[in-house]
Parts: sequence; C-alpha cells; structure tokens
Amino acid sequence: GKSRIVSLFQKIIPEKLFFQKLHKSLQKKFLHNFPLLSDPHQAHRSRFRLSQIIDSYMVRGILLFFFLTVLVCASLFVILTLFDLTDDIARNRVPWSNVVAYLWYLLPQIIVFILPICTLVAILVHFSILEKSRQIVAFKAGGVSQFRLAIPALLLAAIFSALNFYL
Repeated sequence: GKSRIVSLFQKIIPEKLFFQKLHKSLQKKFLHNFPLLSDPHQAHRSRFRLSQIIDSYMVRGILLFFFLTVLVCASLFVILTLFDLTDDIARNRVPWSNVVAYLWYLLPQIIVFILPICTLVAILVHFSILEKSRQIVAFKAGGVSQFRLAIPALLLAAIFSALNFYL
C-alpha cells in the first residue's frame, strides 16, 4: 500500500515541478504586458491614476465653461452699466479715462455678483454636455459612480464660494 503511494507521489512531484516551472516562464513572458495581473499594488496605483485623470478632465471642463461664463456675464454687466451711465457721462463731459477707471474699480463688485451664477451655469453646462455625449453612461459602465464624478464639481464650487466670501 505504502509503496504504491510513494510511487504515485514520485510521479506527481516531477509533474508538479514541471507545471510550476511552466507557470513561472509564462509569467515572465506574458505578464510583463499585464502589470495589473502580476502586481496587486500596481492595480491600486492605476485606479488612483485613473481617478486623477477623471478629476482633471472634470475640472478642466468646468473651468473652461466657468471662465467663459464669467467673461460673458462681466462683459454684459459692464456694457449695461456703461449704457446706464451714458447720459451722465455726456451731460457732465466726463473723460473716458475716468469712465474706464470707474469700470475697472467696479470689476471686483461685478465678480462678486456674478461668481455664484457663473459657477452654477458652468457646472450645469458641463454635466449636460457630458450627458448629451453619453460620457456619463460610459463612466458608469467603467465603474465610476455619478457621485465620484460630482466630487470635482463640489470642490470647485467650495473654492469659488470661499473666493466669493474673500472678495
């Protein structure tokens, strides 16, 4: 009985060593192309890198629309203020350098007025463009939740709120 088991193990052990060697050689040949399979810590780093890419993508999109809306709203505010003051400027013959200086010094107050609405518009426009081009669906299919996508928008809104409070 025992000799039979010993001979069976003697047959199994060389086969086991063969498969271990085969496994190591396959790892060396093929797994260097797939670092996520060979190193579990690499998978964590790549997930962190993916979230950084998504965050920067979201921040860039929101900031683009934010600066565009600030530019448009500030321009409209300045133009409407200028039209409102044209009668007084013409009647009192105020030089244009004083008018430009007045509008320049009025700019921080204009920014305080338009910053909240520009933040809201920029975030809504960016998310609506993402939804229209089905990118939110692609993010969800890739395992990124909507709440994770909202984190950069919330952080930017908090930064703009602090800036508005400071001004």
